[in-house]
This record gives sequence, C-alpha cells and structure tokens, in this order.
Amino acid sequence: MQTSTEYPLARIEDIEIVFCHDDHAMTEFCGEFKNNLSMDEYRKLERSDGSVIDRKKNGDMERNEYRYFITETDVKSERESLNKLGYSKGNSEFMARCYAKQQYKMIKSLYRDDWIFMGIKVIAKLSIPNPIMKDNSCRLDHAESSGLWGIEYGYIPQTLIHEKGKNPYPTQNYIQVDEETDYIKEVIQDQIEELRSHLTAMYRV
Repeated sequence: MQTSTEYPLARIEDIEIVFCHDDHAMTEFCGEFKNNLSMDEYRKLERSDGSVIDRKKNGDMERNEYRYFITETDVKSERESLNKLGYSKGNSEFMARCYAKQQYKMIKSLYRDDWIFMGIKVIAKLSIPNPIMKDNSCRLDHAESSGLWGIEYGYIPQTLIHEKGKNPYPTQNYIQVDEETDYIKEVIQDQIEELRSHLTAMYRV
C-alpha cells in the first residue's frame, strides 16, 4: 500500500520535442514602427541619416501599415562612438548607417517569414496507475517543460502542423524544424533535464 510519503509510480509512454511559433517575441532590438514622430525624430528624418525611415517614401509601406520605422541604432550617436574607437569619420558614418539599415532589413525579413521566433519545449506522456481500481488500470496524463522562447530561426522553409490530434495546444502553431543547430540541440537537452527533474520530484519515474 502506498503511504503518505511515497510518490505515485508513473511510466513515461512517450517524450515529444515541440517547436512552436513565438508570436509574442520582443523586436525592440531592431527598432520601432510608428505613425507619428517626435520633434527629435523629425530632425533625424530631415538629416536623412538612416535612423528614421519613411516607409511610404521608400515604397515599402502597404495599406494599414505604419509609415515610419525608428531603428534601434541612433546613427549620430553610433558614429560618435565609432570615432572614439579610432575609426575615421568616413568609416564611422558608413558603419553607423549600415547598422541602422541592417536592423530595418532584419525586421522586414521577419514579417516576410524569411525567419521566425520560435519556442522549444518537451512534453512527456505519462501512464499513472489508479490506486482505487484493482484491475491495474491507469490514467493518462502529460507534463511539460517550461520552454525557452524568443529563439531566432530561419525558414528553410518549415511546415505548419495543424493536424487534429497532433497539437494538444490548438492556440500554438507547431512547426517542423528541418535542421537542428548546436544551440537548438543544447536547448533541447536543457529542456529534457528540466522536465526530468520535475518528473522525479512528482513521480517515481
């Protein structure tokens, strides 16, 4: 008979590694979309230094989209920092503008689905004996790791999985990852270890 100090005995039936779209990842490291500019941002736009991009003027603006993009890199400040590091005035200007331009290109490619933010978690399917029943019947349950989110991943492309029965969380879009980098493998292993620790604390597995 199970005492109050014993953990329930459980059997792991299956472990699934899940890759999900992260639609709530922060993109402030690239910049910010706006329709209205502050006075300081208007001055930057007038200087045409690349810190503020008029998307309508560039022909990048679609219907119901924001007109302006403010890059995270302030070209003037970045140029001054590069000057202090010993770069020439011309090289500092060129490099600072390139940083700002790259941030805008990166955010545009994100919205084109050239790359995505994703999350990785591990789900274990468990079979737990029912102590009330005498026929050795079990109840099915699952446990999952907390997941790591905001991981940048390039499309190869991937395929969205919406098949009924394959997604226990219909609000999350699963993706098929075609290539696991060393970093992704490391994240997967960390999630497995986290889940193993959780299951050890909850069940005798």
